[in-house]
Amino acid sequence: MKILVAKPNGGAYLYISRGFINAFKSIGCDAKFWDGDEKTWIDTKPDLYIGCSGHRKVIPKNRGNVKVAIHVNPYGTKLEPLHGIDVNEPQDAIKWTLLQTPNAVFGYGHQSDALTYWSNWQKNHNIKFIGVPTAADHTLYWPSDTKTNNIVYLGGRWPYKANKIDKWLLPITKITNVKIMGWGGWQGVNGYVGVIPDSDSGREFLASGKVGPCMCEPHTTKFGIDIPERFFKLALCKTLPIVDYIPNFNRYYDQKCVLMAQNPSEYLDLVTNYANNADFNKNRIELTEEIYKQTKLNHTYLNRMKDLCAGLNIDELVSKFNNKIKEIN
Repeated sequence: MKILVAKPNGGAYLYISRGFINAFKSIGCDAKFWDGDEKTWIDTKPDLYIGCSGHRKVIPKNRGNVKVAIHVNPYGTKLEPLHGIDVNEPQDAIKWTLLQTPNAVFGYGHQSDALTYWSNWQKNHNIKFIGVPTAADHTLYWPSDTKTNNIVYLGGRWPYKANKIDKWLLPITKITNVKIMGWGGWQGVNGYVGVIPDSDSGREFLASGKVGPCMCEPHTTKFGIDIPERFFKLALCKTLPIVDYIPNFNRYYDQKCVLMAQNPSEYLDLVTNYANNADFNKNRIELTEEIYKQTKLNHTYLNRMKDLCAGLNIDELVSKFNNKIKEIN
C-alpha cells in the first residue's frame, strides 16, 4: 500500500510523523512525506493519507480512492488555558479539517479521551475520533551496551515548558551532574552541552544515560493527554524514565514499574537516588527492563499505526502490524 504523510514545517510533529512513516515502511508499505504538490499526489495514488491541522496541506479535489485521517487538537470539553497556552483546536483549524472530509480524525490521547476532550468531532460533525498517543520509533531507538552518563535530558526549553523545567529539573542540575542537549533557553544551565541537529534522533545520547528525567508540559500533568515522546524513547533506550504526575498513566503501563513524583522535592530524590546511589542499582535495572519490555510490546509507532488503521477499517495493514509487533518481541 502507498501512504502519504503531510510534511511538517518543524516542531515535535516532525519526529512523530517520521515515526509514522518508519512504522509503515517496516511492514513493507511505500510511505513518504507529502509537501502538498498535486502532481506528486496524482502520481502516487495513495491508499492512505495522514494529514495534520497544524501543518496544512490541501488534499486535491481529484483525491482518488484514499482513506484520510487528520491529526487534530482537543475539541470537546473545553480545556482551560495554562500559562497563557490554549491547546484546544481553534475554529479556523476545525473548518479546514472539515473541508478535507476525513474518514476519521486522531489526537494524542487514549481512546477513552474521545468521550471528553475530542467528543465534538463525533457529536457535532459525525467524524470518528481515534486515540493515537505518542510513542517511540523502534527503528531509531534501542539500548547501548554501556552507560557513560548518570542523567540525560534531551529537549527544548521555552517559557511554557520552563514552567516545569525550572522547578523540577534545574534544582537537580545544581547538585549533581546532568547532561542536557536541546534548543532554547538553556544557556548558563549546568550540564548544557549544546543543540542536537534535526537529522540526529538523539538515540546515542539518550541511551548513554542511566536515568532520564521526563517532566510533562502543564496540560499533560493536568489532563493526562499529549504524553511526551521522551518517555517512550528513553524506555526503548533502556534509560529509566522518571516522570512527574500524569493522570491515568496506568492506562499505558503497569504502575509498579513507573517512577512518578508528586512534587519537585520528591522528583529530585527519585532522580538522584536512581542515578547516583549504588543501593538503587538493582531496582533501577529491573524497572528499566520491565518498562523496556512493555514499551516494545505496546508503545511503538507500530502499535499506534495499527490502532489508526483499525479505526479506519484497513484490516490488511492491521494484520501486518500485528505480525511485525510479534516479530520484534
